[in-house]
Amino acid sequence: MSQGTVTTTFATMTQGLKQEKPMFAKQYPRAEGSVLVTGTSTGIGRASAALLANAGFHVFAGVRKPEDADKVQGLATAGRITPVIIDVADAASVARALEKVSTELAEKNSFLAGVVSNAGVGMIAPVAYLNEDILHYQTQTNLLGTCGWRANSCH
Repeated sequence: MSQGTVTTTFATMTQGLKQEKPMFAKQYPRAEGSVLVTGTSTGIGRASAALLANAGFHVFAGVRKPEDADKVQGLATAGRITPVIIDVADAASVARALEKVSTELAEKNSFLAGVVSNAGVGMIAPVAYLNEDILHYQTQTNLLGTCGWRANSCH
């Protein structure tokens, strides 16, 4: 698949993400609860958060930077997306995010209907240029971060 095809396909998938009425209401008439999506600053995570929110779910949208939190809130009608600052490679950040999600779920008398573990980093270079810190961060985020998030969210 060419780059142009991928770009066109993604643009088609994400058209109309911000709508006044939830998307796919007929397909998902029982969209209840909340969904936690990590890596929502860009790409598939961002599109997933928007689609789930517009389908009727409340979405906890995981982002690493506060400036991305403001942007992700604008993907759906007010109140459908709650940004959560999280770096899945940092255990303390994961713990703070889980506390926020748990507290808000309890306040809303809601439940976690699903988790989309999408956060990831890609540092592509010849191995000779990847130092131990880069390899550690990439492994921590892409492998251990996903496993740790899922393990902690089950408590």
